[in-house]
Amino acid sequence: MQYYTYFVVEAISLLLLINTINDMFLNLCVFRMPIMLRSSNCVLTNKTPAEMAKLNECPIDPGGYFVINGTEKVILIQVMSDSKSLLHRNICVK
Repeated sequence: MQYYTYFVVEAISLLLLINTINDMFLNLCVFRMPIMLRSSNCVLTNKTPAEMAKLNECPIDPGGYFVINGTEKVILIQVMSDSKSLLHRNICVK
């Protein structure tokens, strides 16, 4: 079983000038960042169902998740109230 990760590689290119004879050109990978499926940076964006089928992807899959090492990962947002904060009102009495 293969473990796929949908990611983008950010790389930099360096030209090292050691002397006029020996110059070196390097491509260095800075980081790999996972891409959310069907996001604006994903290759699956704006694909027709026929194109999705050619790529062996489900055409009705809505996306919105990450694939890391073959496992779907979802980011859940949790909204919690701060119970330690003091609520108060400014009341003006005339």
